[in-house]
Amino acid sequence: MTMPIAPAPDCSVSPNSSIAPFAPELARLQHLNAWHEQALAFANIGLYRWESASDQWFWSDEMYGIRGFPRDPRFANPADFYARVHPDDQERVLTAEIACKEGRAPLDVEYRFLLPNGDLRWHRERANLVRLPDGKQEILSGALIDITEQKRAELEFERRQDHLEALVDDRTAALRVAKDAVESAHRAKNMFVANVSHELRTPLNAIMGMTDLAFRRAEDPRLQGYLDKAKKASRRLLSLINDLIDIADIEAERMSLEIDAFQPAMVAASLKEIFGPAAAAKGVAFSIEIAPDLSERTTYGDPVRITQIVRNLADNAIKFSEKGRVTIRFRIASETSTELSLHCSVEDEGMGIPEADLQRIFTLFEQGDGSSTRRHGGTGLGLALCRKLVHLMNGEIGVTSRPGVGSTFHFTVRLTSVAPK
Repeated sequence: MTMPIAPAPDCSVSPNSSIAPFAPELARLQHLNAWHEQALAFANIGLYRWESASDQWFWSDEMYGIRGFPRDPRFANPADFYARVHPDDQERVLTAEIACKEGRAPLDVEYRFLLPNGDLRWHRERANLVRLPDGKQEILSGALIDITEQKRAELEFERRQDHLEALVDDRTAALRVAKDAVESAHRAKNMFVANVSHELRTPLNAIMGMTDLAFRRAEDPRLQGYLDKAKKASRRLLSLINDLIDIADIEAERMSLEIDAFQPAMVAASLKEIFGPAAAAKGVAFSIEIAPDLSERTTYGDPVRITQIVRNLADNAIKFSEKGRVTIRFRIASETSTELSLHCSVEDEGMGIPEADLQRIFTLFEQGDGSSTRRHGGTGLGLALCRKLVHLMNGEIGVTSRPGVGSTFHFTVRLTSVAPK
């Protein structure tokens, strides 16, 4: 590559010279050339040229500086150059330069170069071959820059990226292990709850049967009162155990819906028989409203689970109401030729729920205001179970409430309009 580019010649001319009219243009070109050389020096870009006619290389001053050689044309020797290219890069560099000299592709190659002082630097070289109009001479013009700092930054970035990826992989593996452990513990808990609940339900059924038998045979009114309280407590405990079993089955994905034909109006009638007397005993008005287009409609779904959801909501509504009214409403939310969305709401005029509690009342074992829970009882299972059952039927459940005014719980479940095959 090249001999030092000589300073621009003095372009000053005598006023009487024949080229005097061109003096301003020559001065402008001289200025541009000096500016160009100064820019190359600031950017530390080395330029070189090879001429095929003389087979000579010409280097700019910056080329010598980048290569680390004294400014002597004898060092512009391709043999010395290739000897200093890193052995792993030599074949790639030689292949690229041959392709460029043969006119097959411009040269653009990065490689490691050993300076005379022993430093190993990264260089990037770009060049292009130009054939002169006579077709006999070729000129290879190129540029060289030192990219060592850029390469170091890239290598450091890659090292840090590899380190971060390793950290992420380690963290992901740790999280996976922790997740598996949590899921395993969760499955074990569900299995334990289900097994214990089943074991509790068997003797409880016997207790309830014997209590009912004793109640029917007892003649002492006071004894009947004791036995009646025992019967109610047993039913409450059985309901709690059943809820625990249902939740465990849902979370373990063991619960399946029993799809059958049913009429929502019949569900409403059974609810009225269950809750009418309980509401009247508290002095709370109770009513059920069914939309006209649903009053005689037959659809397909799981009537037992739908009844279970409404029973939980209605039980809470009556439990937390000291006066006023509880109203259950059924209507069709939407319908297609094959599907029907059943919407149900349970509205009460009870104590209401603080806004801060609305987001957590559907969470397992979470309850609203502690004072009301202590007064009315509750475990935080009912609403959580309702949400899980509604989601099992591809539905949604929600609540609106105002403290001191009342609450409205509502849900929508998807049913089919035609018998399943």
